[in-house]
Amino acid sequence: MPANPDLTRDLDSLQVVLDRVGYADPREGAFFFWDEVQDWPPHEFKALISSGLLKPARSTKTIECDGCEERCLMPVVIYPALDGSPGRAFISCDKRDDIGRIQVSSDRMKRWRSSIDAVRKFIATNLGLRISNERVDIELWAIGMATGKKRRQKLCLQSSGELMLVAGSNRIPLMDFITYGNGSYSLDEEMICQLVDASITADERHTPNQTRREAGKLKTEARYESWQKAYRALKKKIPNKPDTWYAQQIARQDIGRGRCAETIKKHMKF
Repeated sequence: MPANPDLTRDLDSLQVVLDRVGYADPREGAFFFWDEVQDWPPHEFKALISSGLLKPARSTKTIECDGCEERCLMPVVIYPALDGSPGRAFISCDKRDDIGRIQVSSDRMKRWRSSIDAVRKFIATNLGLRISNERVDIELWAIGMATGKKRRQKLCLQSSGELMLVAGSNRIPLMDFITYGNGSYSLDEEMICQLVDASITADERHTPNQTRREAGKLKTEARYESWQKAYRALKKKIPNKPDTWYAQQIARQDIGRGRCAETIKKHMKF
């Protein structure tokens, strides 16, 4: 358990990052935009950066327009300055006649990225493990050999939805192992030892059982179905909007909490 239970309130932003990574395409990772991270406590954001869980990514060329209440996802047009000073960025609204051109701060185009590899490196670094490059299967990534008080076991990260730490036949949500203190995130090594020692296998049979995996898939399918139902209802009620707009509305609902509009857009029409 964390040394100071009061510090668990400083894990909210971390939970958002881990959830987004768990549901993102492992090849792309998860992106976090300026508008979103401005709502995070500054000390949490700094801890995510210093831990390597968040890294600056290439600036986005598409942002949510704040010119009106529609909040459409729009491309940004940049006009470079000729004298070497920072250029100007605009959104040109083509949805309404009374909006026109909206100036955009360069800060709003900033974004950060997290990924399975970043999470694995964070775990390996905190535990002093030599990180493995092995991918066990499509949903399971090796981290390294962890040592408990009774046995040694391969530690893995399961990435289908909620990120799980896996050792042998046991798996526990990664979030349960992470603590916050002194401005940084760390892992509870005592809990890691318990996970390793509780495992009854020490060979390649370290994957979660099929029943749990199927349950996770059914949960994901149910989530996608709820997005599809919400999309059809919104489209019927308010037609002729771009798909990005519908995805943004669903992201603001309970069924879209913790998921980015880009992910929802990919699955809401199937």
